[in-house]
Amino acid sequence: MPSSTALVLPGELPPTRLCTRADTQSGFECESTSLNNFFRDWAHRNERSHANKTWVLPRPDDRPELPSVLGYYTLSATVIPRAEYLRVLEILPKQASDAGYGDSPLYLIGRLARHSALRGSTSSGRTLGAILLLDAFERILMCHAQMGGVAVVVDAETADAAGFYSKYGFVSQEEANARWPRKMLLRIETVLKAFHAVR
Repeated sequence: MPSSTALVLPGELPPTRLCTRADTQSGFECESTSLNNFFRDWAHRNERSHANKTWVLPRPDDRPELPSVLGYYTLSATVIPRAEYLRVLEILPKQASDAGYGDSPLYLIGRLARHSALRGSTSSGRTLGAILLLDAFERILMCHAQMGGVAVVVDAETADAAGFYSKYGFVSQEEANARWPRKMLLRIETVLKAFHAVR
């Protein structure tokens, strides 16, 4: 992995946009081999098949020394099967128990990563991870205005990732010794509050 130096990036970063094939071939690299492999081999493929959408944070035009992709995340719809749903019911909205069907609809942030060369870097006082999560929340809230979903779920790959998500209210119902990745959930009612906390 390349060594990283924390930078203070411009306060106004470019808007996120959908991933392109050129993005996936840009040499993006974070600390996770699985996240690197997904971005290189599957992000654009999944975009074309509509399995999920990958949003990238591109570098500012006036900063050619930075990686072309500062970070990315994926969004899709998912459900929790009945058995798992019962285990996590306590952190989902109360009314979800009366939904009349076993599977609970969720919004999935399947992957979220920033370039390893930018570890600790900030823009307007926020880390790139926080900026990406804020952007994902905004898109989820736009979707929620049009379609149902009782919670947001993430797959935390490591203890560090779990610590990051827990700062914004995500809760894991996995056993302490469970294998990684671990699912963490956040009520949709809480997303708006967490959205403001990220900001």
